[in-house]
Amino acid sequence: MAVDQRTENFTYPSGADLSASQFCFVKFDASNNVVLCGDGQAYIGVLQNKPTAADQAAVVCVSGQTKMKFGGSATTGLVGSDSTGRAVTAASGDYQGARVIEGVGAANRIGSVLLLPLAKTL
Repeated sequence: MAVDQRTENFTYPSGADLSASQFCFVKFDASNNVVLCGDGQAYIGVLQNKPTAADQAAVVCVSGQTKMKFGGSATTGLVGSDSTGRAVTAASGDYQGARVIEGVGAANRIGSVLLLPLAKTL
């Protein structure tokens, strides 16, 4: 069962409808609004709620253990973002910064990750 533990959350304005992106990686856009993270991009954390329009409150977990939506099977190791903000094994040159705590066996399942300092794979 996926769980949250000792998380640090911050609230920022959303840059779009993120109602389908709960527990996905997010980043800031040029206006410092929260938007969905893309494939291999640097992220600020994991979206905790479901803002339905731009300028609504987006609660972002920036540290701790959080629930995470996965883009495929992952049971161990470090993960980064796929093109829709879901956690996947990071490819060469991608950013990664979350360790799988509770993995999943298929895409779009919820597991748990521990957010770590962001690093770029070689």
